[in-house]
Amino acid sequence: MSPNSILVRFERGHAQIGPALRKTRPNVESDYYYASADRRKNTRWLTVMRDNQGLRVDVEIFQELLERNATETQMQHFFEEHPAFLMQARLGIPIAHPRYDEPKRWSPDFALSPILGPLDNAAIELLELKGPAERLLNRERIHRGFSTKVHKAVDQVRDYGRFMSHPQNLMRMVEQFGYLPTCSKLAVLIGRDPDGESAKETARQRQTELDVKVITYDELLQTQANQLDRIEMQGKYLGNSIILPAVGF
Repeated sequence: MSPNSILVRFERGHAQIGPALRKTRPNVESDYYYASADRRKNTRWLTVMRDNQGLRVDVEIFQELLERNATETQMQHFFEEHPAFLMQARLGIPIAHPRYDEPKRWSPDFALSPILGPLDNAAIELLELKGPAERLLNRERIHRGFSTKVHKAVDQVRDYGRFMSHPQNLMRMVEQFGYLPTCSKLAVLIGRDPDGESAKETARQRQTELDVKVITYDELLQTQANQLDRIEMQGKYLGNSIILPAVGF
């Protein structure tokens, strides 16, 4: 078995891949592989295709994570294993934790490369991820606006965008994205939709004053729910299951 082999499994409407078991000494040639001596344990999978059953399962898992106020780390893992959520909402291929050489140890939560490849402007979207339990708006009654947590995340992703074109990062960007981005779109994913029409209008107004897109988890959930509604409607007319296109990369 090659050290670069992958495992493929089909589970609950998902086609998933993951790293295969690997020899303890992969450079030693042998016609046999002793699985009991393997030292690699695969606990995470990447969904590359799903059918309508898989979409329903994904929506249920996502809703459960939101209801129990999952942590930022838990949401990061979910998006890494279910890239269709970000891909379909942001129209890009999500790349988790791209690295910078300068400043060292800088790494946005996600970069989203255009699905059709780099176009004339060669843009890429940088996404900073915060938890669904974070407050979207502050508690002010007068001059109400986005919370301190939102503004901090906005400043953070702006820094990522500014340093992407740093000379020491150029080769690293090409290695990770396959091309050199000439500009970046910036976004923050944080919190839930506010309650009440007045609060929602405040969020919409404050959004127009920012150069960074602020997205809530409810917006992502709605994207998937809308797709599920369309599939079920099509299924009523066609009378059978509908397979969603591949979302792998």
